[in-house]
Amino acid sequence: MADSDYPGGPGQSAMASMSTESLHGNNSTEKSIKSCYAVVYELQNRKWVVSGEGGWSEVHLCEDVADDTHRILAWTVKSQQVLMNCNVTAECIYKEKSKNFHSFADELGNRYGLGFHKSESGLKQAAQFLSSVITVIERCKQDLNPSPPDNPAHSYHTHSQSKTVSYTPQHPLQSDVNPPHTAAYQPQPFHAPPQPSPSPGPTGSSSSRPNGVERTGTNAFQPTAHLTHELSKTLPTVPIGPLGNLKILPPKPQKHLSGDKRIKNPTAVEHKVRVMHDKETGQYMGLPAEWADELNKQFGVNPKQLPGVQVHGYGAKIPKVLEDLRKGLFGAQGYEQVGIFRLAPNASDNKAMKVRINKGDFESIEEKVDVNVYANLIKEWFRDLPDPLLNCINPDLIEHVQNATHAQNVVQQFPEPNQSIFLWLCDMCVDIARYEKTNKMSTQNMAIVVGPNLFNTEKFENPMKAMTYSGKVVEFVKYAIDWRVSQAQPPQHN
Repeated sequence: MADSDYPGGPGQSAMASMSTESLHGNNSTEKSIKSCYAVVYELQNRKWVVSGEGGWSEVHLCEDVADDTHRILAWTVKSQQVLMNCNVTAECIYKEKSKNFHSFADELGNRYGLGFHKSESGLKQAAQFLSSVITVIERCKQDLNPSPPDNPAHSYHTHSQSKTVSYTPQHPLQSDVNPPHTAAYQPQPFHAPPQPSPSPGPTGSSSSRPNGVERTGTNAFQPTAHLTHELSKTLPTVPIGPLGNLKILPPKPQKHLSGDKRIKNPTAVEHKVRVMHDKETGQYMGLPAEWADELNKQFGVNPKQLPGVQVHGYGAKIPKVLEDLRKGLFGAQGYEQVGIFRLAPNASDNKAMKVRINKGDFESIEEKVDVNVYANLIKEWFRDLPDPLLNCINPDLIEHVQNATHAQNVVQQFPEPNQSIFLWLCDMCVDIARYEKTNKMSTQNMAIVVGPNLFNTEKFENPMKAMTYSGKVVEFVKYAIDWRVSQAQPPQHN
């Protein structure tokens, strides 16, 4: 690209200073605090591709002093086409790939590249822009994890990088840009920064700190009256913002021109409750009543969304509800019950415990109940899965299993966490079958009562095909249990 094409080169007008002029007029609170010229790229299929029509663009790091939010704006010098309108938050990543090429990943994961002129002034502006953006990102991270500053008198807004600057191009020393290949374009005089397009980008502005929460101090922590005394005692003693009224920031119509005009601005916002999650129990504390049933639900939920525990011998965590039910079963010597996993429990007892577990009450599992309740709820957990456990594998593989070695090969093709959960189930069947002389439940019997809970027949249009597959699943589970029996040291559950 020739020097004459470079807006910062000789004979071209300098980028208009925005030290006093705002992006939306003198009454706006958003201003440019760092600016430069660059060629904008997008990452497509792992390759940098020139964005829009190509050529040089004005790039601005903007600050809105009303809510302390930042964004990067870029538009082409030739046609003033907006190429970038990205919030700058703690989730963003800005890196220097080379002296004259930077990469930026926004909070949504979109990747952009900025190619700078290789002249002395171009590289200087690249370094300054890099420093400014990184300073903003680091500030955002600090706001998310506040800590007492070493120097209380120091403020971000007094930092030199936060002062508004203008781009003053100098004579270039080199004649080309060295990001990926860029097509040249005909130079065109540039007069003033354009107004952003009516719908410039992301809806709203993502602040890097909690939205206007009024704090009484960095370490302020207020007890939550909506929690019971017992739950309040379990709350963590870490700095958490207070409950109460939240500050409503002034509306910013320039950023919401494309919004639904029927949606009015909020007039009162209050933080009434605080929800805490106990990783040990897997329980959510302080949930509004209308949310509790859904968020604490343990049956009919994708295993990846459930609290899990790491059990020795498995690659992925096992859902806590399964491990607790197994402990309840073996703690009550359920393995000695004749016909365990085959006999149905009292329906009302089974339903009552399932309801309590679905509310996050894992302590109810420790109560003394009919051991058949534990066994039946384990089967129900597998039967209620939104996507049956064996749906992760091609049915043809299961149908062709003829021995324990074949079963092993198929299981090793399961994705996680399905593989670990299936192995956990097989090992539990092994533990039950060890007491076959007492409970009359052999590996074959265990496969018969467990297998039908691991698949559904809805994907089979032919009823006979579904019936045949059901028998094949039982055989597969039986061979899988036999394979686990043959292991020298199968996982032990305590």
